[in-house]
Amino acid sequence: MSISEIPLNKIPYSIASRLVDLMPIETLLNFRYVNSETEFLTNRRQVIVKKEFRGNCNNLLQLTAPCYVQEYLEITFHSIADGDLVVPRIHGSYTSLNLSGNYSWRQAMQLCRERVERCYWLGNMELDEQDHAEFIQQLCQILAKRTISLRIQDRRFLHKLRSVVKNLKRDFNCADSFDKCSVSQATCLNWTLINCRHK
Repeated sequence: MSISEIPLNKIPYSIASRLVDLMPIETLLNFRYVNSETEFLTNRRQVIVKKEFRGNCNNLLQLTAPCYVQEYLEITFHSIADGDLVVPRIHGSYTSLNLSGNYSWRQAMQLCRERVERCYWLGNMELDEQDHAEFIQQLCQILAKRTISLRIQDRRFLHKLRSVVKNLKRDFNCADSFDKCSVSQATCLNWTLINCRHK
C-alpha cells in the first residue's frame, strides 16, 4: 500500500492533525502533495522553503516558520546562545554549508546534514581541548559514510585527527564505497583541510 492509498478520511481529524504536527519537515513537504486531503491537513503547519539562505541569526529568528534550505546555507552566528535558538529551525537537503561568527562545534555538526558535500567552518568555532576526542569521533563518523570536503579555521586538533584518520577504515564502520581521506593544513592560513572521497 502506498502513502496515497491511506484512507485519511477514516482517521479522526484530531489524530491526523497530530500526525502532521509530529512529521519531520522533509516528510511533511512530500506528504503535502499526495492529494487534496493531505494538502488541507498540512496547511496549518507552515514551512519556508528557500533554494539558498545567506544571512545571520537575526534573519532566521525573524522568520515565522522553520526554514527548509535546498542547496546552499550560509549563516553568521552572533553567539552560541543565538545558535541554540536558530539551529533547530533549519532543515534541508543543502549540499554546501558555510558557517562564520561564534558557534559551537556541536552546532556545526548538527548543521552538517547527510547531503552536505562542501563545508566551511570559519570564524570562532568553540572547541575546548577536552572535547577534541568527541569532536574527532563524530567527524570520523561523517567521513566514514560520505564524500565531503571540509575547511575548518582551526588547527588545534590537526595532529590528533591525522592519527585517527590513518586507521579510519579499521576503526570505523566505513561504507563499502570508502576510497581515501586526507587531512592537511593550509600553509598560509590557520586552517585544517579535510578531503574524504567515496567511489
